[in-house]
Amino acid sequence: MTAPATSASFKPLKLLKPLAEALAELLAHAAPFDRVESVSTFDADGRVLARDLVAELNVPVHDNSAMDGYAVRSSDWQSSATAFIINQRVAAGSVGQPLAAIS
Repeated sequence: MTAPATSASFKPLKLLKPLAEALAELLAHAAPFDRVESVSTFDADGRVLARDLVAELNVPVHDNSAMDGYAVRSSDWQSSATAFIINQRVAAGSVGQPLAAIS
C-alpha cells in the first residue's frame, strides 16, 4: 500500500502554449510530400490527397436524412390525443410517397 499523496508530491501544472507558438512549432516540422502517385480508392486507405477530390454525381440524388424518424402532416396534428397510423416505410436511398391525410 502506498502512502497518501501530500501537497509536496504534486508538481505545478505547466501552462498551455499560446496557439500561435504551438502552430509555428508544428509547421516547422511539416514538409510537403515529394511525389504524387495515383492509386485506386481501394488502395488509398491511410494516404493523403494531393488535390481536392470532387464527386462527379450527387449520391444520394435527393435530400436524405441520416436519422430514423417519423413524418407527420401538421394539418393532421389537432391535439395530443390524435392517433396516427404508420402507412409507409421508406428504406434508406428510397423516395417515399406524399403523406395521406388522416380521414
